[in-house]
Amino acid sequence: LLRPNFGALGVILAKKALQKAAELFPGQNWSAVLANYYADGTQHISKHSDDEPTHAIGAPILTFSFGTSRDFIVRPKKENGPKTVVHLPHNSCCIMEGPRFQQLYTHEVPKRMKVK
Repeated sequence: LLRPNFGALGVILAKKALQKAAELFPGQNWSAVLANYYADGTQHISKHSDDEPTHAIGAPILTFSFGTSRDFIVRPKKENGPKTVVHLPHNSCCIMEGPRFQQLYTHEVPKRMKVK
């Protein structure tokens, strides 16, 4: 899955993400491997959880980030929980894992209009 879709560039980045995942975690079973390309600060991913029934509960989800550096924000679904901000530079990997991560937390990449 590549968000947003950039045609041939999307195919290249998706392939690169899969190759990196196989190198970093040989033999691992993932629920998903995602490649996200951010040309600037206008691209974003809204707050959500990847808790669809097609994902194996507790299986890691790898997200590779390409393009401009962005913040990945994780928040507990409980109203007043603290947020965690992880800075994702170009060519980085973020791993979401844990037996109930997707059930307990949301994540997002907000717009950053000053990012070029």
